[in-house]
Amino acid sequence: MRSVFVHLHRWLGLTIAGFLFISDITGAIISWDHELDELLNPHLTEVQSRGQAIPALEIARRIEAANPHAWVTFIPLLTQSGESATFGISPRVNPDTEQLFELGYNQVFVDPITGKELGKREWGAVSLSRENLISFLYKLHYSLHIPETWGIDRWGIWLLGIIAMIWVLDCFFGFYLTLPLQRHQRLSETNAPLNRAIPHTNLKPKLSTQRTEPTWWERWLPAWQVCWKNGI
Repeated sequence: MRSVFVHLHRWLGLTIAGFLFISDITGAIISWDHELDELLNPHLTEVQSRGQAIPALEIARRIEAANPHAWVTFIPLLTQSGESATFGISPRVNPDTEQLFELGYNQVFVDPITGKELGKREWGAVSLSRENLISFLYKLHYSLHIPETWGIDRWGIWLLGIIAMIWVLDCFFGFYLTLPLQRHQRLSETNAPLNRAIPHTNLKPKLSTQRTEPTWWERWLPAWQVCWKNGI
């Protein structure tokens, strides 16, 4: 039974490692997503104008007026001085086809002081361009960019959720494998009985030294130690 858990732990661990490598690398990068995005795209995130900001709702109305197919779904409540305002955009439904319009972008960057549009982009698009790199890595981190199939676009999220559950289960397998085996040590045949008579001698029989079997805790401890040298 133990050999079954050994193989399960080994192959599940190797399978999980591939997904963890992607999640770890992208997660380490996107922990600085705002800072890196601003560094790569100052033309979208920085403004030089100063003064009283235009109300965000007014800017949203201007964006929708410029493109009737667009619908503003995210409005920034506050912007810092020298920073642009980022508005989230979703397509409206085409009444003729009952399908969503193709916009080609889902974010609009606006100067909050002048109301001038600085640029647009598709957040999370599969692209390694400067404008999309960080958002591409961000979406890769939690969805693996698995495309929409059968009208469902959450396959990647579900897959990583399954991997997480397998990882939890594999942790219990690993814990089980750290538990020591039950061992029964026999007395060595060379150890003579203590009450055996020794003829023709006045010497007292010597007590044979028998190795004490380590306790269960002593046998479990090496499983949690780090081997720093080969052969130990």
